Amino acid sequence: MKIFKQIKKFSMLYRLKRGTYRLVFIKRDGSTRIMTASLRNAPVTSGRSNVAGSPDHIVVFDLENQAWRTVVIDRIEEFSKA
Repeated sequence: MKIFKQIKKFSMLYRLKRGTYRLVFIKRDGSTRIMTASLRNAPVTSGRSNVAGSPDHIVVFDLENQAWRTVVIDRIEEFSKA
């Protein structure tokens, strides 16, 4: 299961580095969140990383709010090209 999750994470990262995607996921409070995100041309900041981070999370740049966000991979219900 852990290997599948890593493959899923790296696949999403690969796509996010090349374009803009729509993520639909369940937040901790149970509400549904729709986010337009990318890693292409995202501002470089210190503190958050997909390399050293948890295999259960993905760090993306929220284009609507212009801020970095961390999303739990298992809570992503939809990942599609925006």
